[in-house]
Amino acid sequence: MDTMPNIMKDRNLNIKSKAIYIFYLCGLSGRNNMCYPSRGKIAYDLNLNYHTPTRYLKELEGLRVHTNSKNPR
Repeated sequence: MDTMPNIMKDRNLNIKSKAIYIFYLCGLSGRNNMCYPSRGKIAYDLNLNYHTPTRYLKELEGLRVHTNSKNPR
């Protein structure tokens, strides 16, 4: 995964965004590099407020390492 080192070294990226990226988007993705955890599941597993993952997932979407769709175009 070529993007991972760049994301982890990005000093402008919030630590919560990095945690979501590593734990869910890398750790739980299968061979097709996709996973679909709910925001509630992410919040529960990372001990965050229910709405907190939305902010950090949007930050990852801005870097184009995450898409909010199960059917990317």
